[in-house]
Amino acid sequence: MLKTIWSLGNVLNRGTNLSSKAFKFDTLTKLGDTKGKDGKVSVLDYLIDLLNKQKPELLKFEAEIPNLDAAAKCKSWQSKTTILILTTVHLVAPECIADELSKIETTLRLIQAELGFYETKISGDKENTLANITINTPEEGGAQFIKVMKPFLDEANKVFNAVQSEYKQALLRYSDALSFYAEDLDTKPHQFFAHVSHFASTIKVSHLESCVEGVDS
Repeated sequence: MLKTIWSLGNVLNRGTNLSSKAFKFDTLTKLGDTKGKDGKVSVLDYLIDLLNKQKPELLKFEAEIPNLDAAAKCKSWQSKTTILILTTVHLVAPECIADELSKIETTLRLIQAELGFYETKISGDKENTLANITINTPEEGGAQFIKVMKPFLDEANKVFNAVQSEYKQALLRYSDALSFYAEDLDTKPHQFFAHVSHFASTIKVSHLESCVEGVDS
């Protein structure tokens, strides 16, 4: 799709000094506003006509990018942090969970600190074991807390570390995507994907309108 747009732009600009070797993603949102010499037909109109005749499969390109709208609408990103899981074909954008990861990490640290407190307090009392406890006293309640929460914390830390690792890989992949498309590395994900989302919606609407006009004519 991008190659087709680039080629079409250079064909339309042939004989001028406007030919280019590349274009920015925000150009996708301006195709409908860029008119031909007659001032009526836009670059988007030319594109739809070209795709209908030569590459109709490209008209459904957004099907290859699931959750594109979610990625475009998600604005709770920390300064270069993004939760995006990119695969070779799909883009999955979990809903703005960067802040949640930070909160979970803080909670796990608090649990670890409380476990340490009770373990230190109980370790001096040989009679207060974890094998045979009740919750009749604060000390015994602490032993019960250790018995229940220690295995939970171990498992929670494993899951959290796995998610955090995926998170870091996603950041690298998003950064690689910006570099590949020669976009500003400070571009926020919702800005980057908003251009694509807007373009996908415009293509869909314009294609439907052209089909209706074709039927009416």
